[in-house]
Amino acid sequence: MAAVRTFIAIRLHDSLQNAVSEIIDKLASTNAKVKWVEPENVHLTLKFLGNVEEERLPEVYEACERAAKGVAPIDIEMRALGCFPDTKSPRIVWLGIERGADALKRLQERVESELRATGFPKEDKPFRAHLTLGRVKGKQKLAALCRLLEEKRNVFVGTMRAEKISVMKSKTMPAGPVYTELQAIPLA
Repeated sequence: MAAVRTFIAIRLHDSLQNAVSEIIDKLASTNAKVKWVEPENVHLTLKFLGNVEEERLPEVYEACERAAKGVAPIDIEMRALGCFPDTKSPRIVWLGIERGADALKRLQERVESELRATGFPKEDKPFRAHLTLGRVKGKQKLAALCRLLEEKRNVFVGTMRAEKISVMKSKTMPAGPVYTELQAIPLA
C-alpha cells in the first residue's frame, strides 16, 4: 500500500498571498542563502504526520472532524517577523500570528489529542502559531537578513478568518514541494 506524506494545516487565503509574496521578496532582496516558500504554499501547520498509509487516511479525516467539532471559525491577525531558534543562529524565517494564537493553540491541542488516540505519535516540539516563510541554507548574508527581520519585526500583513482545517498531501518535486488538499474539514 502506498504512503502519502501528510500534514494538517490552515491554508492561507488567496487574498493574502500578494502581501506574503511582497514580504518574501523584500526578505529575499538581502540575498541571504534561504530557500523561500512559494506564497501559494504558505500555511499554518497544526500537525505534521509524515508518511501515512493510504488506508489510514479516513482515520485521519475522522480524527480531524472530531477535533473541529464545536470549534468556531478563528479570526487571525498576521503580524511580526522572526526566526527560529533566534537571530544568532536562524534556521526558520517565520511570519507570526498575533490575534488568534490562543485559539489556534487550543485547536492544535484538539487535533493532536484526536490523532494520538488514533495511534499517531505526539508532536515532540511545543506548538507555536506561525507561518514558515523560508529555511536557512547557509550563513551568507545572514546578518543583513537578521537586520531586516529586526526592522520589520512588527510588520502587519493582514487578517483572515480560518473556517476550516485541511488534511494536506505533500509531494516533493525538483522545483519544490507541491501541496494538495485531500480533505477540508469545516470549523463549526
